Amino acid sequence: MAPEDVKINPEAYLGIPGSFADIKVQVPRSPPYFVEVKYGYPSDLIIARLARKYGTSGPRFEGASKVILVADTQRHENWPEIQHQLESGMADGLKLEVWDEEHLLSLIHKRFGLKIDSISEENTVELRAVIDRAKGQHAFGEERVDAHLQSSLLWHFGFWRLQQLRGKYNLTSRFIIPPGVYRGVVVLMADLSSFAILLTGLGETF
Repeated sequence: MAPEDVKINPEAYLGIPGSFADIKVQVPRSPPYFVEVKYGYPSDLIIARLARKYGTSGPRFEGASKVILVADTQRHENWPEIQHQLESGMADGLKLEVWDEEHLLSLIHKRFGLKIDSISEENTVELRAVIDRAKGQHAFGEERVDAHLQSSLLWHFGFWRLQQLRGKYNLTSRFIIPPGVYRGVVVLMADLSSFAILLTGLGETF
């Protein structure tokens, strides 16, 4: 499955004022699902947040199958009881899937080859660098270098879109948006819900 076939929407509105899923994932030919990242949250707040977002059935779930909760379960006393409360509070048709730190670290090692012992500030910086390299490799292949130009392109377009542009038009990094005077072009920068978005109109170039 190509990355561009998977729709990942951060801060997805759930149909209740003030309620947003941290992440909504839509995979072709499969029910959508939600991801809630609650590292560092106290137990009572996790229970309250998930109950408010996913505690009643409704069309806003659009046939979703589950809620993945990413949490540092080892830091909560009596986690099995907490998880039972969370599961019993899920709307009909929604299952709860918990990713604790051990599972998260195993996925990081499997996908990116990075073995770390815990999620910490120091390890997060290293993990970000590894993920950025993986995105660059996907986007630019053998042309990938640790350069500002490619980092900027990755931020603006996304790794899967860059791979599409390079494959379809046989473009190098410099000629995806070559320097020059562009007439009839509008670039809009917007920051919505703390997520930066770039909307670029390039006439009929792409």
